[in-house]
Amino acid sequence: MVVSQDLLYELEAVLLREWFRRKLTVAEVLKYVMLLSDRATVAPQPEGPRIADIPDPDDHYLAHLAEAANADCLVSGDGDLPSAISPREFVKRLKAGRRS
Repeated sequence: MVVSQDLLYELEAVLLREWFRRKLTVAEVLKYVMLLSDRATVAPQPEGPRIADIPDPDDHYLAHLAEAANADCLVSGDGDLPSAISPREFVKRLKAGRRS
């Protein structure tokens, strides 16, 4: 798993939003982000050109990170990332791989 500081910051900010706060405490969010930071490879955030398939320019960094890391997949709950799979689908694939 490859992440960047930008990705960890965005994840923390999103998980601290009101909707998630009904499900997670601040302590749980911070613990989760720290766990990812400790266990994942934290790569520098690569720069790159605008990507036509991704309408939100704020999401381009995710595609650039996945490409630079030669990632097998991009996991995101953002439906605007055409090549991404949802976190739910990712977990499903992980579980299926363990059964094989």
